[in-house]
Amino acid sequence: MHISSARRPSRIRFFLVVGLALVAVAAIAGLALTLAPVRLEQLAREPDAQIAVFMVPLTLLVLAVLAEATRIVWQGKLPAPAPARRRRSHWAARP
Repeated sequence: MHISSARRPSRIRFFLVVGLALVAVAAIAGLALTLAPVRLEQLAREPDAQIAVFMVPLTLLVLAVLAEATRIVWQGKLPAPAPARRRRSHWAARP
């Protein structure tokens, strides 16, 4: 019988499900607290909220890149460099 060489499912599914659940809870909490668009507009005019809207996703992106680089380094499986291409002159005799 063939034994699959595929890796076991990683914890990424777990984190995706937890993240989705947190988004759903935040949406339900927003509806329960009656955060109307008018109140949100007033909140969005504050500089702190504008900075947070810009910096939080940017910080998460940088952390994700650092986590991926760290994972690759810890595994010790750096991608092999591509072999150098032979340069041929147009004037060289062709075999």
